[in-house]
Amino acid sequence: VAGEVRSPGRTLPLAMLGGTVVVSLLYALLCGAFVRVLGFDGLAAAGEAGSALAGAVLGPEAVAGVAGLVVLALLASVNGTILGGARVAQALAARGLLPAPLARVSPATGVPVTALWVQAAIACLLVLSGTFQAILALSGLAMMLVGSLSVVALYRLRRRQPERPRPYRATGYPLSPLLYLGASLGTLMVSAAGALEPGADRLPLVGIGVWLLLAGGHRLATHRR
Repeated sequence: VAGEVRSPGRTLPLAMLGGTVVVSLLYALLCGAFVRVLGFDGLAAAGEAGSALAGAVLGPEAVAGVAGLVVLALLASVNGTILGGARVAQALAARGLLPAPLARVSPATGVPVTALWVQAAIACLLVLSGTFQAILALSGLAMMLVGSLSVVALYRLRRRQPERPRPYRATGYPLSPLLYLGASLGTLMVSAAGALEPGADRLPLVGIGVWLLLAGGHRLATHRR
């Protein structure tokens, strides 16, 4: 959504760095509270740690309230994912890499309407296709793979377009993106190896396979064009 943000050169670094710091601090605080109140055994047995912590500290009445907060947090996360995903599809369609109707933008609001509806239809099919764990297994590794390719693109663009204006820079470049890339690829390798073990769930490999199929189709179409 960077193209829809005012003063992106100032706003994006503040949002990314500030959001990362705040979330990290809150996460560390919550983990400390979970361990101190519930202990490792209690944490392992808790179905949802936040509600279990609220029940232990404030009583059963607080469990429903914390569960409601968790639901709101999930909705906020889904909202952010929807905003970003539809705009990626719209940008790709505008460059001829996806069907042209996906590039349509509402003249009144600037929202990529068609891309949002298509994304909603795909999401509904995924929800109807299996459990949450199955969907997570299908999408998790593919999302990590795409994130790693985004970091690779950072190096590639800086080499191919060194004079391109860059209103904000990657802190610690080139080391910090390389550390992320190494950690991400290491996680991919471990997860893929686990999926290959006898009796293991093969769904993560399906996610990677779908991505590879689409990437190959895109390269073939680009070559023909």
